[in-house]
Amino acid sequence: FPVELRSDGDAAAKQQLNPLVAAGVISVTTIQKNEPTISGKGQAADYLRYAPTAGQNAVRKGANSFLGGSDICFARRKIVNIESFTAPADAAGLKVTRVTYAYELKDIAPWATKPDIAGAFPQIGALLAKPADQATDGLIQTDSGWKQENETP
Repeated sequence: FPVELRSDGDAAAKQQLNPLVAAGVISVTTIQKNEPTISGKGQAADYLRYAPTAGQNAVRKGANSFLGGSDICFARRKIVNIESFTAPADAAGLKVTRVTYAYELKDIAPWATKPDIAGAFPQIGALLAKPADQATDGLIQTDSGWKQENETP
């Protein structure tokens, strides 16, 4: 984010983003951009600019994301049990381990439970349909403790 789409194009992307607009997670404004033409002269075109709503912390830059470089935070995982872990090992100068754990989803954002969100983002719908599950994550030891491999600073 921000994402800019021609107002007369990419209907599939707009269909996915509009439920987030309705939920107040992102906003949309119309802007004009100058596009080059064959003659070399620019021609104004309308674009829709989607951006996180002011004060909203649900959208953030992400490493392994499903929305073009951004992650959408709609709940928190509460670890209820560590199932297993590998012995910490050195890899490329870092100490790493893999941890498998059982978790429950907590602090679920009310907007995430709306049917149009699950329709636009099947991953969110699937996670909410099974709010207790198991996951495996890679961890890296840092000076301030163990951090997830894909955790953004």
